[in-house]
This record gives sequence, structure tokens and C-alpha cells, in this order.
Amino acid sequence: MPDFSHPCPTCGVNIQFPEVQTGEAAQCPICATPVTLIPQTPVHDDFAKLELALIEPEPAQPLVVAPAIQPIPPATSPPVIAPMIEPPRAAIERKNEFIGSGCILQAIGLAMLPAAIFLPIGLAVISGVVGLALLIYGSRISSFLRCSLCKGKIEKGASVCPHYNAYLSA
Repeated sequence: MPDFSHPCPTCGVNIQFPEVQTGEAAQCPICATPVTLIPQTPVHDDFAKLELALIEPEPAQPLVVAPAIQPIPPATSPPVIAPMIEPPRAAIERKNEFIGSGCILQAIGLAMLPAAIFLPIGLAVISGVVGLALLIYGSRISSFLRCSLCKGKIEKGASVCPHYNAYLSA
């Protein structure tokens, strides 16, 4: 029975030899590389049988199938719920333009009201009514709604700012 083993530097197979062959030259039984036999560790009988089985396979024996082991399911932990990030809230601001078509209409309406004093009665009534209508219509055109956060214009009845995605409150 071999007492020692030495690995082949080329293929890595362990070459087994008795103690009396220590220091002698030998050839690897697999790749025929010349090897000097230097003992490394004593070979146990189980390892010797294993290495012999690698070199010279034994006749096949029927496989014994072990019963299947059921994997242990991982411990269930409660689902992680991400905190809800609430969108910002903004107020609706009413602003008026100082320059624009609404302001021009208001200026024309304001100029027509005093002119009604100097016109004959028929034209004065028409001038006064048209001047007052231009003042009211011009003020509606010149005023607009805007978001308090982004200062962008918003439509009447909007509940969310289209620029900032903030909830709008009156």
C-alpha cells in the first residue's frame, strides 16, 4: 500500500509511492512528465481509493437516489411600505396685468366716460355704456390666476399646477 503522494506539476494528479522510493525519479501515469518523488503528506486509505478510482474507474454501480430535501422557505417579513411623499400645496393668486390688451381696453373705456359729458344726449348714452363695458371687459381680460409657488399662469378651475404639479387651493 502506498504511504506517500506527490502532485504532478503538469496535470496535478497525485502520484502515490511507498517510502522506499522517496527521492527517486518517476513518470506521471497520466501525462508522462518526469517527476522527483518527494513526500508531502501521508495518504489515507480513503484518499488512495479515491485517486485510484480517478485513474482506473471501477465498474458502474446502480445509483442510490437520496430522498429530496424540501428547501426551507425564507422567513416572511412584513412588506416594506415606502412612505408616501405628498406633493406640495400652492395657493391660487389673482393678478392683473398693467400692460396688455385688457389695459388698453380699460384706457379706451375710461376715456369714453368723460367724453360722454361733452356729447349730445344720444351719443353720450352710447359713449357711457360702451366706455363702462370696455372698463369691465378690459378688467376681466387683464386679470389672471397664477400658482403661488411657480408664478405660472393657470386655467380657471384647475386643481393641480401644470408646471409644478402642486395641489392648488383657493
